[in-house]
Amino acid sequence: MKNILIFLCLLCSSCTKQKIREIIYYSNCKDIEAEMELGRSIDLNKSKFEESNIGVVENLDSVFCGYRFINDNRTKEFMGVMTDIDLALEAEKFFAEETK
Repeated sequence: MKNILIFLCLLCSSCTKQKIREIIYYSNCKDIEAEMELGRSIDLNKSKFEESNIGVVENLDSVFCGYRFINDNRTKEFMGVMTDIDLALEAEKFFAEETK
């Protein structure tokens, strides 16, 4: 009986789905100032995102300049560049919505 319970616990724990929480940033900006601001906004918030278990991924293959927030099955896109403060506020608002 004990072995069956252990087996069921292991089975259930291996089936839990890991939530996807990440920010993808697209760095194909038209001018160097926008591209620099995009990188700066990410760099200044990267440690905060890591503490909140939010992955940060750069996409170099896109034709866009901006951000995509992914929280499991929800996404939100921001075309254009944000300051580091605006990025932090938008991310906080987006990723906090899951607790409501």
